Amino acid sequence: MQDLIKNLANLNWTDTNHSGILKKVFFVGEEFVSNITQVAYTELNKGVEVFSHAHDSIEEVFFLLDGVCEFNIQGDSILAEKQSIIRVPINQEHSIRAISDCKIFYFGVSI
Repeated sequence: MQDLIKNLANLNWTDTNHSGILKKVFFVGEEFVSNITQVAYTELNKGVEVFSHAHDSIEEVFFLLDGVCEFNIQGDSILAEKQSIIRVPINQEHSIRAISDCKIFYFGVSI
């Protein structure tokens, strides 16, 4: 049962594929029966940017717990504030820029 409950404070920060961005991974794909590949948490300091990229096998959903971020998806700019939920479809170029300090919960689902 211990693998079903995790505490954010007890998880270690790990690298992401995005330079200088760290995350705390709650669960990864092999812990699921479904197509979820990862459930994670990150904090972006004001001004930090996750540069434009796309995923050819993953959709992502972001839940902005706190702060303001600018999401750019396929050239469309979206200003997301606390409690915004943003979906990034498969193969969509996207980037994120922290307008203020941000706390973000996100998960990826394999297609």
